[in-house]
Order: sequence, then C-alpha cells, then structure tokens
Amino acid sequence: CQCKGGSCNPRTGECTCTNGLTGKQCDTCIKKHEIPVVDGPDNMRCEDLQKIESDFPTLEHQLTSLNTTSIAWAHLHSINGSMQAMTNQVREYQRSLY
Repeated sequence: CQCKGGSCNPRTGECTCTNGLTGKQCDTCIKKHEIPVVDGPDNMRCEDLQKIESDFPTLEHQLTSLNTTSIAWAHLHSINGSMQAMTNQVREYQRSLY
C-alpha cells in the first residue's frame, strides 16, 4: 500500500490513518483548518488559513469588479512612467556629451 500519512497493514494492504487523517491512502484531512502532526499526538490548528479564507470573497469581488477601462488606465500609467524614465536617461546622456 502507499499510505501517505499512516501505517500500512501488509496483510490487508489497507492504511491505518493517524489522528486527523482519513481516506484510502490517509491523504485527506478530517478537519478543514488543521494539519496533522505525524510525530505528535495532536493536530496543529491553522487559524491563519481561516483568516485568509475569509478574505477570498473580498478579493473575488475586487477581481470581478475590474473592467477593461481600469486595466487600460493602469497599463497607460505604467507606460507613462517608463517613458518618463527613458526621457530622463536620454537627458542624462545628452548632458554627458557636452
């Protein structure tokens, strides 16, 4: 057997999962925001994952609210900055010639 988070019973070929894992190969977490610690008796809670997940709807709204106009303006602003930098470099070059 190919247990990813448990031990294998050589006679049956089935995995015996450690606490916090499930599935035929012990490759699925039982609880959504916990990571089983293989060398310890407990699970490690991941509150940061819960915080990040709560931000997804806001990020999704921001991304779906983008329109081509705002993207075009951002691109034009970037090009304008590049052109200004190039202008400054040309001026510096011209000054160095005199």
